[in-house]
Amino acid sequence: MIETALYVHLGIFVAIAACFALSRNASLFHPLAFYLLFHAIVFVIRPFMVYYLKFDGRWVYMRFFPTDSQFVFTLVVTSVALLVFAAACWFGGRAQTNFADARLPEFTSVQKQAFFWTAALLGPLTIYSTFFAAQDVGYDDKTAAIQMTVDLATGNTIYVNTTGYIVEAQTMIGSFVLLFMWRFRFALWTWVPLILFVGYRAFLGGGRWPMITTIFTLVLMQLFNTRKRWFRIRYLVIFVPIFILFQNVGLNRNYFRDYIGSEKPVAEFRDDRTWLEKQDNPDFANFEFLTYILWAVPELSKTYTYFTQYLQIFTEPIPRILWKDKPTGSPITLINLNDYGNFVGLTASLPGDGWLSFGWAGLVFTMGMVGLFLGWLHKWFWRNLHEPAKVLIYCVFLPLTVQWFRDGGISIAKFSLFTILPVALWLGLTRFLEWLRQYRATQQVRILPRRR
Repeated sequence: MIETALYVHLGIFVAIAACFALSRNASLFHPLAFYLLFHAIVFVIRPFMVYYLKFDGRWVYMRFFPTDSQFVFTLVVTSVALLVFAAACWFGGRAQTNFADARLPEFTSVQKQAFFWTAALLGPLTIYSTFFAAQDVGYDDKTAAIQMTVDLATGNTIYVNTTGYIVEAQTMIGSFVLLFMWRFRFALWTWVPLILFVGYRAFLGGGRWPMITTIFTLVLMQLFNTRKRWFRIRYLVIFVPIFILFQNVGLNRNYFRDYIGSEKPVAEFRDDRTWLEKQDNPDFANFEFLTYILWAVPELSKTYTYFTQYLQIFTEPIPRILWKDKPTGSPITLINLNDYGNFVGLTASLPGDGWLSFGWAGLVFTMGMVGLFLGWLHKWFWRNLHEPAKVLIYCVFLPLTVQWFRDGGISIAKFSLFTILPVALWLGLTRFLEWLRQYRATQQVRILPRRR
């Protein structure tokens, strides 16, 4: 039964992907391309690996072992989620992919000034966060520079002596690096800051995704600059080593930190498992996580969340150091997945978040609304090709959607905050300086003496 379902599931994905690839508005700039990539990895390839390679690491961790019917049901749910998202995103994002003469131009004098002031305003916080985030992290350790604790009820981690605004501000480096590379027309030497940024993120260990999203944004910028719609094979030179780094850091988050800061030989960190065996990890295990959710909700939970998890958008911006009793997660918790097993540190995914909200209706509504929103954003992008700053904002945001698909909930708001902030501020300052220049020119014209 499972084998038949796997291949039917694969056929549905191939059919949708083929229809998209043959459409006129298909390109790597389309949000559906990113969802297809996400779906292929976690909901198509992953189930094959779980079934044929007998991956059971996540089942053991969650203390849940699905039946064949539960396995197949998850495939059905993910196929429906793909169909709804593809239809909504395709319908909402219909646009002619015509680059015309669109290119990322050289910075104007005003844009150069705006970039300077953006760096001057956000630079101090970014630099402080860069050094602060590299300090020792301790859980329930009052001697650590960054003190954290784990909420036993939800499994969420909480900052004790600082705030996420300070710790996470260093993610702005990626956006500054991209602006810097554009400023100097992607000269070979401008890759040095990018390499340093990737090395820094590898040293931190936690939060590996900024490496991937920054590289994806750079690829989109290069495609836009060369007026190409699809991924170039030569970009594998960048992605292959980044993927290897991403996975190795995931296997040991503190590898680089421990190696640099201690006298332990590298041999102590050696992992003798084969490459395939190492894939039984939580990085792309959203299929297993979703199977757990479908098993627990609503059969065991007896209720849904009814979208209350999105109320966190109103409480999350308030720093915990200013609100000691701030709720962990949503201010209203109707379902705790840890009540039925172990879901600590795991992600629901966007389809899982929809199912948690209201079963089938919640799934269709969530996937449909997100698809329509991203489709509208896609049309907005093609209508603003003449404004490179807006193009850059879109190219920065689009790779972040993969994290949204993976986590669900309000995660996209947190990911976008510091990633888009430097570009948005740069755009705002550019507009302000242009207005200021025009205003001064107008005033000079008014004070000129009249000719008699």
